[in-house]
Amino acid sequence: MFQSVSEKNADSKQDFDTVIGPLVKASGTLKSSGNVKLAGTFKNGEVQVEGLLEIAPEAKLEANIKAENVKVYGEIKGNIAAQQVVVGSSGKVYGDINAGGNLVIESGGLFVGKSVMTEKKMEKKDTVPDTAEKGKEG
Repeated sequence: MFQSVSEKNADSKQDFDTVIGPLVKASGTLKSSGNVKLAGTFKNGEVQVEGLLEIAPEAKLEANIKAENVKVYGEIKGNIAAQQVVVGSSGKVYGDINAGGNLVIESGGLFVGKSVMTEKKMEKKDTVPDTAEKGKEG
């Protein structure tokens, strides 16, 4: 019924090069040089996006993520490395976050893990944090 400003923006017409719909179930490695919106289920893998990766509210991921920018409105079990990470009010992240610039967690958003902020811009050679095994507590 009510949505936060960022959730409204999640539904707006963002320029996405690839949209993976809510009926898709996939695993493995996903690589893109453009913007990606993921609304389906993605397990046992890795997601690498050179632009924006948006995780829709209905999406569930069990994967490590490396992207320029990440917006999370769904659920991620895995680690994230990005220049900017936004966990929306409906977003859930179970894993570590390595943010090269900004980390925003909106009211209602859930983050269970460790965060590392750096002053430098993330480089392609930078890696996803491996201090947690795909977001599982050990």
